[in-house]
Amino acid sequence: SCLSTAQIISTSNASNCGPGSLTLAATASSGSINWYSTASSSTILYTGNSFTTPVLAASKTYYIEAAASTCNFARVPVTASIIAIPTITANNYVSCQAASFSLNAIPSAGTVNWYTNASGGTVVGSGLPFVTPLLTVTTTYYAEADDNGCLSAARIPVTASIYSAPVAALTLTDSTFTATPSGLSYQWLNCATGTVVSNAFSNTFTPTVSGTYAAIVSQNGCADTTVCIPIQLATLACGELFISE
Repeated sequence: SCLSTAQIISTSNASNCGPGSLTLAATASSGSINWYSTASSSTILYTGNSFTTPVLAASKTYYIEAAASTCNFARVPVTASIIAIPTITANNYVSCQAASFSLNAIPSAGTVNWYTNASGGTVVGSGLPFVTPLLTVTTTYYAEADDNGCLSAARIPVTASIYSAPVAALTLTDSTFTATPSGLSYQWLNCATGTVVSNAFSNTFTPTVSGTYAAIVSQNGCADTTVCIPIQLATLACGELFISE
């Protein structure tokens, strides 16, 4: 009777992070178990309650039946799952004052765990975004991808930088403006129109048109704008004769 013959009563799938050999297991109501590569193959790969696969680069399903069965039961699938090791990327963040940051990272699969250490330590956050406490100094966190327990090869640093904006000042000597501090990044402004002056990126600027000008002085993405200072350029009216004594 098929009710009393040997049958498969339990199976144990297995998974591995990246390529590898896995051990699958099953239990029959009596006797041993035959393992096959397909549901209809006539070739027995192994006989026993546990089967160790060759090294697999992709997931593979094997099929089993009770060796002592006298009935034509459908074979039972047992799956060896190969989970790709996830990767992760992220950008850094900047604030020009003390701030709480919402940090993000991009995993190829799964979720993101956040740490304060490059290795070891405990998880301080999970998921996206990770909202930091109020930071007053530059702080680096470390993110890893977690896909069902398969972790990215290494945690990546995600830095929340706190910078101070430079204190910008402007002087006018003869017809040339000078912005300080020196050695930073600059963009000159026409205060009357509220527009930037094209190709004016030096810390000095000599205008060709009378007006009111200022400079944006920036460092590490943090900027300060100087006061606006007017300049009136000398011009000669058409037909006017300038006589030097």
